[in-house]
Amino acid sequence: MTPADVPSDAQLAAIYREFSGQIHTYAYHLLGNPEDADDITQEVFIRAYARIGQLRDQTSMRSWLYRIATNLCMDQMRRRSRVKRIFGVELPLGALVGPGTEDAPTREVAQPLAMAEIESVAERDHIALALKRMPDKYAICLLLHSLQGLSYREIAEVVGITPGAAAVRLSRARDLFARYYEELRKEGLR
Repeated sequence: MTPADVPSDAQLAAIYREFSGQIHTYAYHLLGNPEDADDITQEVFIRAYARIGQLRDQTSMRSWLYRIATNLCMDQMRRRSRVKRIFGVELPLGALVGPGTEDAPTREVAQPLAMAEIESVAERDHIALALKRMPDKYAICLLLHSLQGLSYREIAEVVGITPGAAAVRLSRARDLFARYYEELRKEGLR
C-alpha cells in the first residue's frame, strides 16, 4: 500500500462506525462480559489503524478485523481466571474476602429475578454454556456465521483455513451445539 492508499481520518472513522458494533457483539458473545468486549473492540481498532497499511485487499477489511478480534479474544480467554457466578455477589474462590485476596479468582452471586426473567436468563445461560462446552475452534465458527453473518470464505480468512474446511467446521459446530444445548436443557428439567 502506498502512502496515497492509506485511509484518511474520515475513512478510518467510517471503518470504525461500520464495524465497531459488529466486533463488539462478537467479542461480547465470546467473552460474556461487556467490559472485556469494550476493551477488545478498542484494541482491535488500535491495532487495525496501526497496521492498515499492511492490508493488501480493502475488500477483506471485515474478515481482517474479525481475525484481529478473534486473536485478542483467544488471548483474553487464556489469561482469564475461572469465574463462577452465583447470585450477583462476587466472592473469592476458596477463602472469604480479606487482606491479600484482591487477586483471587471471584464468584458472582445472581440477583433474585421475576419468573419470566429467570426463564429468559436460563435460555441465555443454556446457549452460553453450550458454546463454552464447545472447543473454541467450533464456537468461533458458529458465532461468526450465525451471529455475525460471515460467509464460509470470510470465516476461512478469519481463522486461517480453507472455505471447505470452514464449511465442515461449521457443520460440526452446529451438531456439537445442538447436542450440548439438549444436554443442558435436560439437566435443567431434573
